[in-house]
Amino acid sequence: MSILDILRSSGDGSVSMSKTHATLGFLVATGVVGWYAYNLQLSEGMFAAYMAISIGANSVNKKIAIGNIPPPEGPRP
Repeated sequence: MSILDILRSSGDGSVSMSKTHATLGFLVATGVVGWYAYNLQLSEGMFAAYMAISIGANSVNKKIAIGNIPPPEGPRP
């Protein structure tokens, strides 16, 4: 498994544009936060915003994906 497989779609294996954009955005934001931390200029608000965006976006996307799945048919155990 190659590291570039994280950028491929699960269907046909082509490069996913949305995964590529999300990865590039995460890397750029991580670089900016790392640079500010290295220069001792990282504020609590900036770090909180970074954490909220980097973790929150993934959580919201999973919630949306789970919410769109129809309930199973038949009686529930």
